[in-house]
This record gives sequence, structure tokens and C-alpha cells, in this order.
Amino acid sequence: MKCRCFAKKAERGGIVNPIQFFLQWICRVINPVFGIGIGTIFIKSACLPIYIIRYENSCVKTMVRKYTRGIQKRAERKKSKKEMYQYLNVKKLSYSCFIYGIEFTVIVMFLKAISALNNTQEFWFKINEVDRTSLLSYIYLAVLVLGEIINFQKDSKVEEVMQIIISIILVVLLYRTSQTVVAGIVIYWSISSLYSLFIRKVILQGKIEKRVEKEYTTVYLESVYSLIRKERISYDKCGEK
Repeated sequence: MKCRCFAKKAERGGIVNPIQFFLQWICRVINPVFGIGIGTIFIKSACLPIYIIRYENSCVKTMVRKYTRGIQKRAERKKSKKEMYQYLNVKKLSYSCFIYGIEFTVIVMFLKAISALNNTQEFWFKINEVDRTSLLSYIYLAVLVLGEIINFQKDSKVEEVMQIIISIILVVLLYRTSQTVVAGIVIYWSISSLYSLFIRKVILQGKIEKRVEKEYTTVYLESVYSLIRKERISYDKCGEK
């Protein structure tokens, strides 16, 4: 068998999936397991600008919400928060949905590319069959547990208990699901979870969050709020005239 990792032929009249050709090319050099791993890292890295935009947007909104909590009047707090979002160019929900759509499309294309690989025997499993030993699911379970432990946030007792309960439910559901899908998808999930953990801790929390906290200080937000109020007062006076 010259190239056991060739992708299955695309259906006639179907939409061409460029990621499928990319994954097929990797599989010509190495076996499908490592091909899926490298492909996963490449796809996640390509989506990195999306993660940065989304995370930075979330951090700025969190800083603004923390600042506006000090405003006594509810109506003023709500209005000021909205105006500060606009001034600081916080992305709207429609924009967030748009970039989510891009990420979702890329991931779906990659999953279809995995499903299109030939069902070759690799180690103890076949790429496009459920792993009967469930060993891949156990590996995925270990990755999930590691991620939940690292991402655990210290808070009040009630919040911590809620975090633990939600984490357990989520991990059990994902683990059970991994036992019903083909091996290639479980490999993708495992590597994706590990790489996402790296991105979150090293890039997003390690760099982006620290930069936002340094830039959007209380003093800066105070100056923004003062400027917004001055503009609002000036606008109201013009309206009265």
C-alpha cells in the first residue's frame, strides 16, 4: 500500500474542502495519527487571532463592569457602561457571532477532513472506527481533568463548589461522548484540548490579560468616564438651546 493515509475521494458535485487536501498532504509524509496532531495545532494556531480578539474583548468588558459597579444609580450605571463600551471600541455581539462562525466553519471542515481519511489500522485502533479498548477515551479523560484542575479559580466556597459540580458534569459528558465517536475525532479532541490549555495559560492569560490590566487601569477608566460625562452634559446643553 503506497500511501495508506490518502483521503477518501470526494463525492462528485460536492464542495471542495481545502483542509482535506492539507491533511492528505501531511498524511503522505507521516501516519494519520501524527498528521491529525500536526493538523490540529496548525488549525488552532490559524484561529489564534480570533481567540485573542475574543479574549481581549472579554477582559475589557470585565474591567468596565468592575469599574461601573461603583456607580450608585442603576440607570446611570447601565448607561455609562454602554457608553464606555462604545468609547473603548468593545466588539458587539454581532461581531462576536461572526468570528465564532469563522472558527466553527474551520473546525467543521477539519473534522470532515478527518472523517474522509481511509480507515487504516494505527496502533491498537482504526482511524475511522470507535476505539473498542476505550484507551483513547481514557487519555482524553486525563486531558480534560488536567485542564479543569489548571483552570480552577479560587473563589468563595459556594462558587468553588459550583465550579467543581459543573466541571464533573462536563467531563463525564465529554468522556462518555468520546466513547461513541471514531478514534480520529478523539485524537483531535485530546490534542485540541491540550493546545487550547497552552494558548489560554501562556498567551491569553499570560500576555493579553496582563496587557489589558496594565492598560485599562482604574485611573484610565476614570478619565474615560469623566470624558463621557462631559460630552453628555455638553450634548444636553446644546439640546436645551
